[in-house]
Amino acid sequence: MEKKRLDLVLKLPPSLNSAFRNVKINLRIPTLKAKEWTRESILITKREIFKQSWIKTDKKTVMEIRFFWKDKRKHDCDNYLKVMNDSFNGLIWFDDSQCLPRVIDFQIDPKNPRVELNFYEL
Repeated sequence: MEKKRLDLVLKLPPSLNSAFRNVKINLRIPTLKAKEWTRESILITKREIFKQSWIKTDKKTVMEIRFFWKDKRKHDCDNYLKVMNDSFNGLIWFDDSQCLPRVIDFQIDPKNPRVELNFYEL
């Protein structure tokens, strides 16, 4: 039996450092940059969910991640996961507590910075 799978290519999300701003102790709100990335990514994700016949799952879901940075600066892959995971809630899975993120690789691609994602149920 073939595993259910979803493949996405999205712009690089904002890092955690630029995705939220603190307004009070224990209260962070998303920045405009994070809201714009989320809005655009949701549209692309919905289109691909339809094209690839993905059905929102309540099972543990592996998210394989390949980053393509625009430059050689040092990047912390973990800082990009929060915005991505939250944006897929209600689309790919019911809640990102089901997500099993796996960073597979990172490379430099100054002409086409992006993140490539592959999802499948565990």
